[in-house]
Amino acid sequence: MGGYTLPIGQLMIFNVGATVLYITAFITCSAAVEPTSLKGTRPYNQRAAASFFSCLVMIAYGVSAFFSFQAWRGVGSNAATSQMAGGYS
Repeated sequence: MGGYTLPIGQLMIFNVGATVLYITAFITCSAAVEPTSLKGTRPYNQRAAASFFSCLVMIAYGVSAFFSFQAWRGVGSNAATSQMAGGYS
């Protein structure tokens, strides 16, 4: 059952875009928590939870963007290893 998979470059762009969007969501949710509101009230809890979970998702997309960048670049490959492997192995 072969499914359609995104090329690594498109996946990296998606992950970076999602990271940027979740950064803005985290900042917006965190700024919406009013310092004068009472802790434990419903609006405070909702905004605090939204800030926390958007931060978790932002970190997850950031890590995924890093790993997709590593896959796109080629893990462990640099000029020295590619020259040695190409002509002398």
